[in-house]
Amino acid sequence: MPTILRTDAGLGLLVAMQRDRLLFAAALLLALIIAVRIAAP
Repeated sequence: MPTILRTDAGLGLLVAMQRDRLLFAAALLLALIIAVRIAAP
């Protein structure tokens, strides 16, 4: 049982890290799109 809990916690951490990376990439893409919109009207 403890092994399952530990694995679940590790998996949760991995998913959280992936989500943060995805969120960062999305924010960066959005900023790039806004910059292009402002630069080229």
